[in-house]
Amino acid sequence: MALLLCSAVAACSATSGWIQAIGSDPVILVHTGGDTGAVGIESRLVYHAASKCVVLQAGDGINIPIWPPGTEPVVVDGRRGVDVKGVGNFLDGDRVQLGGNAADEKMVPSDADVRRCTGLPGRQKLIVVGQVRR
Repeated sequence: MALLLCSAVAACSATSGWIQAIGSDPVILVHTGGDTGAVGIESRLVYHAASKCVVLQAGDGINIPIWPPGTEPVVVDGRRGVDVKGVGNFLDGDRVQLGGNAADEKMVPSDADVRRCTGLPGRQKLIVVGQVRR
């Protein structure tokens, strides 16, 4: 099983206050921490090929996860996804259970790398993720 991680942080992330865009393919958003609440969400992880972002399926649209600190983008056997620190890998097509809250659009920095994922068509909500379970 091949596993690729973005190891050179300087080359793979763009710092934007409380959110960082990490990786190049896939791209994920990670927050710096803090209280995110615990509203339960179950969804399917999806790789959005046009933007190279990892998103969550939400009916006919998508939700954009802002993952907890320590989460890394991964590619395993050609499937893109995330490695959540202390929980493991979630790849394109996998079901994931999250605890978190919707973020207000005004909270999102204007950094182009972050907007690459938050500005997707069909986006419904930004989800600040605090807990991840299988």
